[in-house]
Amino acid sequence: MASASTLQQEIADVSAENNSVAIVGNVAANRDVNINWAATANPRDAIQNATKECLDALYLTNPEDDREVLCSAKGTRVAGTCEWISEHKTYNEWLHGNTSYLWISGGPGKGKTMMSIYLTETIPQTFQGRKDEHLLYYFCRHQDEKCNTAITILRSLIHQIVSKCPELVKHALPRFDSPVKRQDTLSSLDALWVIFKALVTDPGLCTILCLIDGLDECDEKSQHLLLQKFWNYFYPPDASSESNRFRLAIVSREIVYLNKCPNIIKLDPDNQKMIASDIGRFVSDRVMELTKSIPYDNDSQDSHNYHPEQYVYAKLLQKSGGTFLWVGMVMNILLRLVTWTEVIQELQDLPEGLSEIYSRMLRDIPSGNKETTSRILRWVTLALRPLNIKEIASAVDFQPMSGPISDKVQMKEAIVRCGQILKIHDDYVYFVHNSAQEYMLRTEHHSGEGLEWARIQTTDGHLELTQRCLALISQSFHENWDDDISVSDSTFHKLPAPGLLTYAIFDWPSHAKRCLSLVKIIVDQYESFFAPESIPRTHWWKIYYRLPQETDSSQPLLHVLCYLGIFPLIEATLVRESMGYRVDSGVDRTINKQDVRGNTALHIAVSRNNHAAVRLLIGYGADSNIQNKNGRTALHEASVRDTKMTQLLVDRGAELDIQNMNGQTALHLTTSVRNLTRMNILLNHGADPNTRDRNGITVLRSIIDNRLGNSEEVMQQLIERGVDLKIIDGEKNSLLHVQPHLSEKVIRQAVGLGLDINGKNANGETPLHIAAWVCSQGVPLLVELGADIHAQDRSGQTPFDRACARNSAKISDLFVNKRADPTNIDVLNKRSPYGQTTLHDSAKYGRNHAVEFFINSKVDLEVKNFHGLTALQEVVLRHGRIEIIKLLVEGGANMEVENQYGRTVLSRAASLGMTENVRLLLGLGADLGAKDKKGQTALQIAIGK
Repeated sequence: MASASTLQQEIADVSAENNSVAIVGNVAANRDVNINWAATANPRDAIQNATKECLDALYLTNPEDDREVLCSAKGTRVAGTCEWISEHKTYNEWLHGNTSYLWISGGPGKGKTMMSIYLTETIPQTFQGRKDEHLLYYFCRHQDEKCNTAITILRSLIHQIVSKCPELVKHALPRFDSPVKRQDTLSSLDALWVIFKALVTDPGLCTILCLIDGLDECDEKSQHLLLQKFWNYFYPPDASSESNRFRLAIVSREIVYLNKCPNIIKLDPDNQKMIASDIGRFVSDRVMELTKSIPYDNDSQDSHNYHPEQYVYAKLLQKSGGTFLWVGMVMNILLRLVTWTEVIQELQDLPEGLSEIYSRMLRDIPSGNKETTSRILRWVTLALRPLNIKEIASAVDFQPMSGPISDKVQMKEAIVRCGQILKIHDDYVYFVHNSAQEYMLRTEHHSGEGLEWARIQTTDGHLELTQRCLALISQSFHENWDDDISVSDSTFHKLPAPGLLTYAIFDWPSHAKRCLSLVKIIVDQYESFFAPESIPRTHWWKIYYRLPQETDSSQPLLHVLCYLGIFPLIEATLVRESMGYRVDSGVDRTINKQDVRGNTALHIAVSRNNHAAVRLLIGYGADSNIQNKNGRTALHEASVRDTKMTQLLVDRGAELDIQNMNGQTALHLTTSVRNLTRMNILLNHGADPNTRDRNGITVLRSIIDNRLGNSEEVMQQLIERGVDLKIIDGEKNSLLHVQPHLSEKVIRQAVGLGLDINGKNANGETPLHIAAWVCSQGVPLLVELGADIHAQDRSGQTPFDRACARNSAKISDLFVNKRADPTNIDVLNKRSPYGQTTLHDSAKYGRNHAVEFFINSKVDLEVKNFHGLTALQEVVLRHGRIEIIKLLVEGGANMEVENQYGRTVLSRAASLGMTENVRLLLGLGADLGAKDKKGQTALQIAIGK
């Protein structure tokens, strides 16, 4: 919003080069002015640095690297496959902008990801070098926490858009200009969506095509939330087709929410013929590979000229079930055989269907390897990200035998003995396909006998992983731990047992949450970690929370658990009498213990939106009115985050008007995030709307500053609650001083309630002064309601002066038409603190009506500003309009007045090459023979120029 005070600077005959600042003469302001110089001399460098920091914060993975990993794992695309999509009508309608939303769906093993890889490689070729078209893409991976949520998807897409269109970073920077904002933004789907939507709706956006592969590999909540937002963006389609600048294609398995998408390409069954053709090419290519690896004796052909590769080809097609995956896994088995007889026998014995293949792989594992194999499979199945060989060795506590074979090779062999259900790529272990992980997590019994050992009970499995992680942490972070080690180090090479410790440090809480109530077991099992004072936990927390080395990291246990959000552990900790948290134990002060930042456990639980923990803590006596070092209570935290949490705290008796270190109440903060629901909750429970913060800002001013002042309902509620309309901030502005942000109804209501329309703020300004300065459309309304157009502020300026100074023809003409009083010549001739009269401004900006008004009012046309210029001299200097020059001269302005160099306006116009002005001045009788201090006439000056 516009400031209630003004700052003006007048510079004559001064220029400044790009990226420089020139200050000449006097700077006058109706308030204290601070001029802050950026640390970077070049503003462009500052923007580039801010952009880099923003991109670095958003970055998770490189999409090109992710694609390369998939290519390495799945192999090279067989020539001719996937190419049919380029001719598909629905695809081409999306590609060429006739539709904006496309879904390509298919079942497991139907080649979806290979299709996505093909599209990301071929779509850029259709751009034909056009720089206004770009492709974004993202490959979701179920097991990788950097690639499996709606938040990670949006972070990547925003990163890619800003990288390709840096000028759009303006939509992201305001949310990354402080550590707190950055953290909140990166963890909030809604905040990221606001940025993303601003980017894709920016008028300057080039054409963006976006492909998201494997959305079904994200959790269901992420799928639903993200697809809902995409749907609301694309439908109903914008009639202006502006949304076609951003076009989205999703490649995934069946997702119910996408069934309503009008543009669908179903790989099966709608395009089964094309898929079958692709599988035929794939099988042919793999069988050709088989013929190269197994010798074939032509003399062994029977009388029917029988070729075994033809049989293998036909059998593979027959049993494949129309999936690439089945063929790929079977071919990996066949390629290990050495004779065609073995190949044919194996192929006859192999079952059809993916689940049956997985069961067959597990049954083939020797009984002596099953214990180690089952642990490996549990870790690979339940781990939150892919683990490397060393990490798995540490996870399963692998005990290698002594001898010439290295530990790593032995571990690798143990993984290989798990069968083809797992694969190793760049030392990381993956399932051969997402369907294999789904198979391991099935709730029904595995088909066939003897597979119970491989069955994974999810809750028990996560408990096992949690226990192993905490065991590593407890063993590693002992009293003699080197406290200089932190995550700022480039690696964790100093850590004991580095194989899994990094994973254990950062991921045990996620496994603990998935244990449900079983997790309570670990409180007693790892007593040293969950003790009130714990060396292992202190060292762990410092690294987990990424604290600087010199920071005190002794965070209380309850604070840590509330931050992690593991409710069963919070509950277990509270009920354990020895921890001293129970109110009836007489040490209820412990539950209100404050950390180094002054936060209680309740502060933490509220900031993490953990409703269950907040209820539990309050039930045990947590005090919601304790203030942290920033003066914020739990209610302050809730007011900027969560409506239900705000209601909960208010219902439980939280004090409403406690002020933080900036003097802000919860009501101030909730208006700053523009949340009317929370504002109403606080007001309905009696929050004082007239409390002022440290700068004198009331809730009413905060509402207006955050663009809520036009809401007549909001204003009516505040007025009914007795809000003070007379002074709403530290500059003593009334509600009417911020008129540009108010509706006509609110303005009329305020005047009707007796608010003085000519009341002045601390700078002596009336509401009309400010409205005229910002060229508000509400000026006529204020004048109609009785605003005084002659009122003077502390510097003697009237609203008319303001309008003329702001080059506002409409408003200055309005004031002239309202008959500004011409009788007070002293007021009209008064110079501003920077030396200008209103005539100077009116002439400079070409306000014909205003100039006529001043001439008719008999003002002094020869008054000079601080630069020694009359109104006529200034208008000529600034290449002013001929009409204004003519008005001034005909009104009596002296053309022969000299400037500091002895030049008249004619000489000045000649020196500037202003032919039309010279011609006009001569026609009006200017003295052609007048000489300047160098003895030159206007003609000589013109010739010399």
